[in-house]
Amino acid sequence: MSKDQAAQEAADDGAEIKPRKKSKAKLFLIIGLSVLLLIGVGAGFLVLRMKQVQAAKLAGGEVPAAPKHDEKKQNSGPPTFVPMDNFTVNLNDGENPSYLQLGVILEVADAHAGEALKVYMPIIRSHILLLLSSKTKTQLSATEGKRQLAQEILTLTRNKLPEGHGADKEKGVREVHFNTFVIQ
Repeated sequence: MSKDQAAQEAADDGAEIKPRKKSKAKLFLIIGLSVLLLIGVGAGFLVLRMKQVQAAKLAGGEVPAAPKHDEKKQNSGPPTFVPMDNFTVNLNDGENPSYLQLGVILEVADAHAGEALKVYMPIIRSHILLLLSSKTKTQLSATEGKRQLAQEILTLTRNKLPEGHGADKEKGVREVHFNTFVIQ
């Protein structure tokens, strides 16, 4: 029996056919689930952030800052790394001989900055060697000493590059990472 026939029979019987009302329950269910999902994602983010802060405090380091909008634009794309040959130097400890073996990886803005950096690598390596040999075991044993050394290497590297290589302020070199750090 078709709809037209059913409507005709209903009209003959004197009964009215009312269109089915769409259930608003589905709409409320979808909206409710969406709100719960957003709350869950927000709570998950907060829990992860709290764990980061707690781990940083336990490690005695600095609390990592939440990423800023400008940093995302500046650091978009995959990072480019330029590994350097390991350094082995005598530390400036006077009568107590000790040495440092250090592996350094430079993070640069892009592949172009990495290629430009390689051209100046002999000059940069020479100055890093001089910097390392001026340090003492006591200075480099503490975490803060390692951070300070990374910052000094970063500044030294940026200063040895001529203007126009890489990003304006950074001159293409973003960070210094250590992959080996042995003091004996």
